[in-house]
Amino acid sequence: MKTAKNKIFTLPNGITLLRLVMIPAIVWAFLVRKNSTLAFLLVLLSGLSDLADGYIARRFHAVSDLGKALDPVADKLTQFSTLLCLTLQFPHMLFPACLLAAKEIFTGILALCSIRKQRKIEGAVWHGKLTTALLYCTVGLHLILPEISPWFSDALIGLSVIAMLYSAVCYGNMHLKALKKEEVSL
Repeated sequence: MKTAKNKIFTLPNGITLLRLVMIPAIVWAFLVRKNSTLAFLLVLLSGLSDLADGYIARRFHAVSDLGKALDPVADKLTQFSTLLCLTLQFPHMLFPACLLAAKEIFTGILALCSIRKQRKIEGAVWHGKLTTALLYCTVGLHLILPEISPWFSDALIGLSVIAMLYSAVCYGNMHLKALKKEEVSL
């Protein structure tokens, strides 16, 4: 089977780069234009393109190490910047934004150490995908429902926080196990 493991210029990677370029547009729509509907549409487009790049990568054997590394970065930067924007309207969003940053620094450092030792980049796992989906839902609903009820807002934030904590523990455990394995000979 032909793979794109070491390729840089693939369609899925191009879509991921487009998602990174969309982040300033999302922030601009929310903060400068003060148009949460436009910000929502851009976040929705980003989320849908995330699904598209993953599907294309798997379907057409275009999964690459760069894509495995860059895709979650695009997700997390989109989510983090949107959560920070939403803190202006929903101060409770600051906690998941800070937790997301702490989780990504923690698991990112472990992942880099694991990659260095194992010479292999792991893809996303179900709990990471669930966390991403919950964060996109939380952000999206807050963008399109600025008058969201406080209890519903808190419930969405709480679910996202629980998913992030669970995912941090699972990813941390996975990377620590990889670090304990014997060195891979080259």
